[in-house]
Amino acid sequence: MQRNTKIVLSLVISVVVILLLILALFLFYALAPTSYQKNDIPKPISLGNGEGANLSQIVINENYISYVLNDLGCYKLKSYLQDSPKILVLVDDEKFNSEVIKGNITTRKGEISNEDIKIITTKQEVINSILYGSNYMQESVSAGNTTLELKASYTKLFAKGYLLLYKELTGKEITGSAIKIFSSE
Repeated sequence: MQRNTKIVLSLVISVVVILLLILALFLFYALAPTSYQKNDIPKPISLGNGEGANLSQIVINENYISYVLNDLGCYKLKSYLQDSPKILVLVDDEKFNSEVIKGNITTRKGEISNEDIKIITTKQEVINSILYGSNYMQESVSAGNTTLELKASYTKLFAKGYLLLYKELTGKEITGSAIKIFSSE
């Protein structure tokens, strides 16, 4: 009987050690910063080139969305188990989807399946974000003019690097503890 107890105890200890090793590797991957550099995306509009006088005629396109997401730091997001970061952006009634692959942001019109987050904003907020910088989008979120909806599990959001982005935009943590992150799957 004592021999069986030792075997079971050894198995339990081995499983716990393996699980702790897997958890440590996951945390190392998720918390390790990427080496991706901010993309050099030309500013689509500026106040100094005369376009500022007729902002109502600007049509938001994929370049505007990519510029704003790049300015927010989305280029730092990383893939998790071959699943790249996916963002759905709703600008008034238009839908744009962006995917981040190795630091490069690709934006297209339309829906995307299995988005990680959804950003809901207006044309004016996008224009203001481009004109006044990424701090403007933080103010827009604080004022309730732009909203963020977390669509993926906390584990995916954590692994892909959304924690810092979400905290920078909202001033809030996605979750209060690592235990909550891993139990929310």
